[in-house]
Amino acid sequence: MIYRTNLDAGVPNTISKQGKYFYLLTAADILTVRLRDSIHHTQDYETEMREGMSATFKSSIDEVVLKSESAQYVEFWLSDTKLDYSKLAAGGAAANVNGGTVFCPAGKSLAIPADFRRKAVSIKVSDTCQIGGLDVSTFNGFTLEPNEKIKAESRGDIWVYREPAKVIVADGVAEFPAPKEQHFDSTGNGLQYCIGDIGRLANGTLFAFRGGGRKTIATSTDEGVTWVQSTAPEWVNVVMPSDDGVLWVTTGAGQIYKSVDGVNFDHVVTVKSSVDLDGNNIDDGSYWTYSGDIGGQVLDAGHTILYANYDRAFLSINGGKSWLVTPRCDAKQCRGVRLSADRKSIYLLYSSGQFYIFDTTNPSSGWVLSENGSASGAFFFPSNTAIIGDIIVRVGGNISSTRYVKASVDGGKTFSTVKTGSTPEMRGVNLALAVGASVILLGSNGVGVITDVTQSFDINWYDSGVALTEPTATFPSAGFYDSSDNTIKVFQGTNSGSPLTAILSYPVSITEGYLDGVTVSWLAEIN
Repeated sequence: MIYRTNLDAGVPNTISKQGKYFYLLTAADILTVRLRDSIHHTQDYETEMREGMSATFKSSIDEVVLKSESAQYVEFWLSDTKLDYSKLAAGGAAANVNGGTVFCPAGKSLAIPADFRRKAVSIKVSDTCQIGGLDVSTFNGFTLEPNEKIKAESRGDIWVYREPAKVIVADGVAEFPAPKEQHFDSTGNGLQYCIGDIGRLANGTLFAFRGGGRKTIATSTDEGVTWVQSTAPEWVNVVMPSDDGVLWVTTGAGQIYKSVDGVNFDHVVTVKSSVDLDGNNIDDGSYWTYSGDIGGQVLDAGHTILYANYDRAFLSINGGKSWLVTPRCDAKQCRGVRLSADRKSIYLLYSSGQFYIFDTTNPSSGWVLSENGSASGAFFFPSNTAIIGDIIVRVGGNISSTRYVKASVDGGKTFSTVKTGSTPEMRGVNLALAVGASVILLGSNGVGVITDVTQSFDINWYDSGVALTEPTATFPSAGFYDSSDNTIKVFQGTNSGSPLTAILSYPVSITEGYLDGVTVSWLAEIN
């Protein structure tokens, strides 16, 4: 049987299991291994071992003690039967090669999982990074340059590290020209709840998205001096965050469009009219919402598309030709959906704070509720969730009293509260934005910065110090990092009968490191 454990540096780990055949399957570094019969005291064997080494005994041992000088992940086989690699590989003896391509965000990521059949693996990356074991970092690992290829003789996990950039807010916050009520065709009351997205396209055009039907997008080609109402496709409800500088939008019917200028839109795909991975029609006659209970995300310039409707999600990795369709979630009326950094999990988000996880590698597990949100009030926007590797930061709570900042360090499986309160800074916080290894908390006339989420969740607060032209426009509902001038731009509105608007532009400096990740391509030689 295979056993798995994580070792801390210098700390012995005792495992009480029984067997005559011991194989060290995965270990990045050398181990001290002690194998003994603790009951009859007939055998007590201690030695240093590396990955691939084994030991055999005439009778069973029942205690394994592992010790490593470095923190590492270890897998071993201990049984009264010999290890059969072909059975482990589920028929892998018939396979000759194994390979793939994976995107690894800035920070540390598992790029190539362990494979007992593997003899060696050739690796190539799209940009500079370090590769190694579990403890890989800038100073611990092998540095690979763009398109350089190496061959690693390892059966174990191969990790990738890319030093993430960090954000520091600088002096010089200024007001930026914002779109007004007349730039959208719907009524003004409650405007702050409807400006759900602002951003800059690859061609330099600024856009602001209102939602709720036609003419819900305003664009500017002169740095906000003038804004022009744009006629979006009918019943567009949501902007789908993307990585290609293109404006992607979708409807409750699953119609997905894209625009390079924010004015002219091309239809890409209609999810409801598509097929699943087995070629079956997705539209099976079951319930399909046409309201705003939807969400989406676009990656890899449109090759990877994630869409959610009411209580389930759809994931395509071939530009919408076919879709992985999840089962329906117990919770209804979702308000957003996100893909995990390793692309293996789907997160379904709800305005009440509920956070569900679907593991695409284990579909039979269904949707798992990670956070029910009942104790922390409403989380009003999908954009209140920032994802950096396995770390997730969310903000929410009652907008008129106590607010919460919550964090997960295990990919959303568990959350803990890192900050709560009703101070002026906390009451204004409404959105979370990931930039490199930093999380920017967008608030009312100010921002909070978690400089490096891999080190701590301490928040530094920055007041804008700006006297707004329209002083009641203090509710933040959208924001983005503008790489064109290294600023964080935050849209603020108001809930009066005649809504007022403002955009605050916060200059930031980016420390040495990377805002983006790398693509890792690999090809393995199989025993």
